[in-house]
Amino acid sequence: MKNLFVPVPKIRKEIELVTSKFNEDTIGIHIRRTDNKTSIINSPVSKFIELMKKEVAANPNTTFYLATDDHSVKQEITALFGNRIFTQNEEADRNSIRGMVFSVVELFCLSKTRKIYGSYASSYSQTAAILGGSEYIQVTKDL
Repeated sequence: MKNLFVPVPKIRKEIELVTSKFNEDTIGIHIRRTDNKTSIINSPVSKFIELMKKEVAANPNTTFYLATDDHSVKQEITALFGNRIFTQNEEADRNSIRGMVFSVVELFCLSKTRKIYGSYASSYSQTAAILGGSEYIQVTKDL
């Protein structure tokens, strides 16, 4: 799959700009919200926060790359974890070329993390894990 999906140079530069801030302990967080009711119901933000706190307790060097389509989630998690969070401030918009490019950048940024916590019923984070060879954990209420 890595050989099939190779970003063009312009997109690669965007990915490198973001991921250059990562360390070996950066974990990917993908919280799907706005249009996926199944994810919202089965993968509550509170569960992601709980898991992130456990990761920090186990390793104080842990940082997170946060990919989400909900700006309020970005604000909430950034307020809790401060400079441990890497995220982008662009709007997730599937109806524009820039929005589609942004989605690809987010996907590949997630793929550069060592582990990915992803939303229920969303193949996006699973795809990122496959691309990067990262451990993948689907976040559910019961996890």
